[in-house]
Amino acid sequence: MKRPRVNRQAVVGTVLEYVWMIFGMFIYSFGWLACIMPANTLGGGAAGLSLLFYHITGLPIGMLTLIVNGVLLLIGGTIVGWNFGMKTIFCIAMLSVTMSVLQPLLAAVTPAGQTLFALDPVSDRILLVILGGIIAGIGIAICFRQGGSTGGTDIIAMIVNKYKTISYGRIVMTVDSMIILSSLFVGDMGVDSVIYGFVVTAVLGYTVDVIQAGNQQSSQIFVFTRRYEAMADQIIATTRHSATILDATGWYSKEDIKVVVVVCRHGRLRQGLRSPQQGLTTAPQPKPPTVRRDGRQSIAPMRNIAFPNLLKTLREYVLMTAGLLIYSFGWIACIKPMEVAAGGGTGLAMIVSHTAAEMWGVDIRIGTVFLTINAFLLLLSGLTVGWNFGFKTLFCIVVASGFMALMEPYFMVHYPPSGDVLGLDDKLLTIILGALLAGAGMAVCFTAGGATGGTDIVAKIFHKYWGVAYGKVIIYTDILIIGSTLLVGYGLSDVVYGYIVTVVVGTSVDLLMAGSQQSNQIFIVTADYDRMAEAILHEADRGVTLIDATGGYSRHEIRIVMVVCYKRDAGHVLRIARDVDPKAFVTIASVSGTYGEGFRKLTQLR
Repeated sequence: MKRPRVNRQAVVGTVLEYVWMIFGMFIYSFGWLACIMPANTLGGGAAGLSLLFYHITGLPIGMLTLIVNGVLLLIGGTIVGWNFGMKTIFCIAMLSVTMSVLQPLLAAVTPAGQTLFALDPVSDRILLVILGGIIAGIGIAICFRQGGSTGGTDIIAMIVNKYKTISYGRIVMTVDSMIILSSLFVGDMGVDSVIYGFVVTAVLGYTVDVIQAGNQQSSQIFVFTRRYEAMADQIIATTRHSATILDATGWYSKEDIKVVVVVCRHGRLRQGLRSPQQGLTTAPQPKPPTVRRDGRQSIAPMRNIAFPNLLKTLREYVLMTAGLLIYSFGWIACIKPMEVAAGGGTGLAMIVSHTAAEMWGVDIRIGTVFLTINAFLLLLSGLTVGWNFGFKTLFCIVVASGFMALMEPYFMVHYPPSGDVLGLDDKLLTIILGALLAGAGMAVCFTAGGATGGTDIVAKIFHKYWGVAYGKVIIYTDILIIGSTLLVGYGLSDVVYGYIVTVVVGTSVDLLMAGSQQSNQIFIVTADYDRMAEAILHEADRGVTLIDATGGYSRHEIRIVMVVCYKRDAGHVLRIARDVDPKAFVTIASVSGTYGEGFRKLTQLR
């Protein structure tokens, strides 16, 4: 009898998964013990609950972690069932082990009253909290990617959800809030510890989201049009992204329609929206020549054709110039005086300028370095990918370089001794303000069709030759740029500030780009789709589209009710859906922009 063959590849893959989970738990524990615990604050989850008991009892944190999770597993298994999975149990055990090992080790190598990173627990408390949240978030994200979990408050959510129809997310949020608020009753913790606790939870969650889905961030565009074939062809030709055409029915018109669906990365969202306009909108045609009484032709004035386009182009370049002015001011007047470098081409330019001044005594303006870096990247991209940058990209790079070159010597003369141009006397506040200004300027520039080059060019090169996703390249490049500051005289606190700048810039760009167009896309799967569509149409006064689909499990032909509405109206739509069919399956997705009937006109997009 032959023995069954062992799939060595599967075995190796499984072993690597567990190795990665051990590594993730090590990083997760390190973030809590080296940063969050010295900052005298709590976070959410089982780790936060364990820290709470640590401050009460003084027992080893590893032992408390094992006890807390063990009790939760026991209660959860008894009430809900023993369906946690081997990986969850393994991660809980490894979390206890890593915390038990790291706590005495960190205590031995860290001076009394200080932290491992030479950050003061009092004056640098916010940095410790943010750094701890980032490190712990990286660790738990590594664990999640391997299918692991740390249990904790998720188990509580399972128990409550069994007896009460409350969503998991709401339960977890409530429990985490209670854990953090409980710090008010422990030792020397106060309101500030509560605030820092919520900061820990927010930073940790954001880090997990970025790592889990950062390289997958994309936009899904639904285009409703009668000219769907021309629309799809133009989008494919312009953006080089595929388009899918869905069969649907407009509930109000009762007409069968086609929906063009495009999925593209965030950077090409506006291009995808503009392309249909450019390719499908009929250009103004000149009036045919008229015949005068003398027999000669009278030609329509050329200004009737060119003037509107000229004004539109001029407005775009004025907007780009204004945006680049704000962008440059944020970097030169706020971020640079604080000796902080972030990601992107501008962050790299600041690092090079700082290194040249500190190590070689050579004074090179940031604007000059910015122009040089982008010129080199454009040349490299042109030779490898192609010369398809567009004039606006070149314009933005040159203008931004010019503004930085003009601003830097001016502010060097007018810098106060503290280096704080705006007189805020607060480093964190100053860099956040600078990042907000830089993000606002970049958003204005993007709105007008401009781009500042930088790491986007690097992403294009990597994507062509190695097939790496654009988002992943940009994330890793920014991490590498910010981390490299440790090699040229910056401190660890400056690295943390650099990541804060990058996050704030990106967030402000997203918010300003979306603006008032923040909407929800609601999909409702229900057998009673006729009555559902009718109720939403008349009670919520929102358009409804029925999309033909097939159930993957049941293989039954179904119709999905799709509604797009402003976020303020989403609650009303959900209540209607509940009243019509309490058993309906509903998904809600955030929509960054909605254009067309009932919303902002597509022709207003610039």
